[in-house]
Amino acid sequence: MAYRELVRRWHEGVLAADAERWDAALDTFAGIPEPPSRIRFNIGCVELLAGRPRQALRKDLSCYNMEKLLKFCITETSLQGLYFP
Repeated sequence: MAYRELVRRWHEGVLAADAERWDAALDTFAGIPEPPSRIRFNIGCVELLAGRPRQALRKDLSCYNMEKLLKFCITETSLQGLYFP
């Protein structure tokens, strides 16, 4: 996927999340093939905002190549039941 297309889809997902359309945001992010760790972090955050901490944690555990800091943030946030406004 071209970088421009990646940014376009990420932007669409962020706009959907900003409008609190969680499922639309997740569908948009899920449409990105082999998403980088930052997109996976966004997916985890949207799952948390949608009130699904178990799915957010599951997404985290399935990301083998995720950067350590982002993985830690998703795990800690999931366990504490917090979310990012």
